[in-house]
Amino acid sequence: MAKKRARAAKSGLEQTAVKIGTTLGKATRAARSLGESAPQTKKELRNLRKSLGALAKELERAADRVKKALR
Repeated sequence: MAKKRARAAKSGLEQTAVKIGTTLGKATRAARSLGESAPQTKKELRNLRKSLGALAKELERAADRVKKALR
Protein backbone atom coordinates (compact mmCIF):
# COMPACT_ATOMS: atom_id res chain seq x y z
CA MET A 1 0.00 0.00 0.00
CA ALA A 2 2.89 2.33 0.66
CA LYS A 3 4.01 1.88 -2.93
CA LYS A 4 0.63 2.95 -4.27
CA ARG A 5 0.72 6.14 -2.22
CA ALA A 6 4.28 6.88 -3.30
CA ARG A 7 3.32 6.33 -6.92
CA ALA A 8 0.28 8.54 -6.59
CA ALA A 9 2.34 11.30 -5.00
CA LYS A 10 4.98 10.96 -7.68
CA SER A 11 2.34 11.09 -10.36
CA GLY A 12 0.94 14.27 -8.84
CA LEU A 13 4.40 15.78 -8.69
CA GLU A 14 5.05 14.81 -12.28
CA GLN A 15 1.78 16.40 -13.39
CA THR A 16 2.64 19.57 -11.52
CA ALA A 17 6.11 19.62 -13.08
CA VAL A 18 4.59 19.22 -16.54
CA LYS A 19 2.17 22.10 -15.90
CA ILE A 20 5.02 24.31 -14.69
CA GLY A 21 7.15 23.42 -17.70
CA THR A 22 4.28 24.07 -20.08
CA THR A 23 3.58 27.45 -18.52
CA LEU A 24 7.25 28.42 -18.69
CA GLY A 25 7.38 27.36 -22.33
CA LYS A 26 4.33 29.45 -23.18
CA ALA A 27 5.76 32.46 -21.33
CA THR A 28 9.08 32.11 -23.14
CA ARG A 29 7.35 31.86 -26.50
CA ALA A 30 5.25 34.96 -25.76
CA ALA A 31 8.33 36.91 -24.62
CA ARG A 32 10.22 36.02 -27.79
CA SER A 33 7.25 36.98 -29.90
CA LEU A 34 7.06 40.36 -28.18
CA GLY A 35 10.80 40.83 -28.52
CA GLU A 36 10.62 40.22 -32.24
CA SER A 37 7.65 42.51 -32.80
CA ALA A 38 8.91 45.44 -30.69
CA PRO A 39 11.26 46.92 -33.35
CA GLN A 40 8.53 46.71 -35.99
CA THR A 41 6.09 48.46 -33.66
CA LYS A 42 8.61 51.23 -32.96
CA LYS A 43 9.11 51.73 -36.69
CA GLU A 44 5.36 51.97 -37.25
CA LEU A 45 5.03 54.52 -34.43
CA ARG A 46 7.79 56.66 -35.97
CA ASN A 47 5.98 56.60 -39.31
CA LEU A 48 2.71 57.54 -37.63
CA ARG A 49 4.39 60.46 -35.88
CA LYS A 50 5.75 61.71 -39.20
CA SER A 51 2.33 61.41 -40.81
CA LEU A 52 0.73 63.21 -37.90
CA GLY A 53 3.26 66.03 -38.17
CA ALA A 54 2.55 66.39 -41.89
CA LEU A 55 -1.19 66.46 -41.24
CA ALA A 56 -0.75 69.14 -38.57
CA LYS A 57 1.19 71.32 -41.00
CA GLU A 58 -1.44 70.80 -43.67
CA LEU A 59 -4.17 71.77 -41.19
CA GLU A 60 -2.28 74.96 -40.30
CA ARG A 61 -1.98 75.90 -43.97
CA ALA A 62 -5.67 75.23 -44.56
CA ALA A 63 -6.60 77.33 -41.52
CA ASP A 64 -4.43 80.18 -42.84
CA ARG A 65 -6.13 79.94 -46.23
CA VAL A 66 -9.56 80.09 -44.61
CA LYS A 67 -8.56 83.11 -42.52
CA LYS A 68 -7.28 84.89 -45.65
CA ALA A 69 -10.46 84.06 -47.51
CA LEU A 70 -12.64 85.45 -44.72
CA ARG A 71 -10.82 88.83 -44.62
